[in-house]
Amino acid sequence: MLPPSELVDFCTSQYPRVLGTIRLLVHDERLAEDLSQETFVRVCRDWERVYRLENPGPWVNRVAVNLALSALRKRGSEGRANARLGASTSPEATTDLGYPYEQAAVLDALSVLDVRLRTVLVLRFFADLSVGEVGDLLGIPEGTVKSATRRALDVLRDAGLIEKVQLHD
Repeated sequence: MLPPSELVDFCTSQYPRVLGTIRLLVHDERLAEDLSQETFVRVCRDWERVYRLENPGPWVNRVAVNLALSALRKRGSEGRANARLGASTSPEATTDLGYPYEQAAVLDALSVLDVRLRTVLVLRFFADLSVGEVGDLLGIPEGTVKSATRRALDVLRDAGLIEKVQLHD
């Protein structure tokens, strides 16, 4: 087993990226922190297996994204149930995340996308994953990643949230 310092170093280096990715996916600061912490609880729990991976980063990404998508599905289910019951919708997402203006604008822009398109964009451009890595992580073909990326950018462009973007895959 690797010494605990290796685990600490790994978690310290990965945490900001994981938190940022989840934050962009769920658009809720408290939930993003909770899900990031849960991700690293799992890293610690499975460290014997994780540290043996050639590159454990993708494993951590998969855990974080799966937790975020599960939370979003739960939020959606709760919102639909509350709407049927005439109750208030799910708790309001935190909109002031303490970001500089440009980052807040990114969050606002991403909020107009459905979860699948937002997830693809976040993984491609924030987590800086390749088309293949996003496909592997989400269990979808590369062509689907490319078309979802293009569709998401088209939605943002049509809404006037971004100008023409040139992609280089």
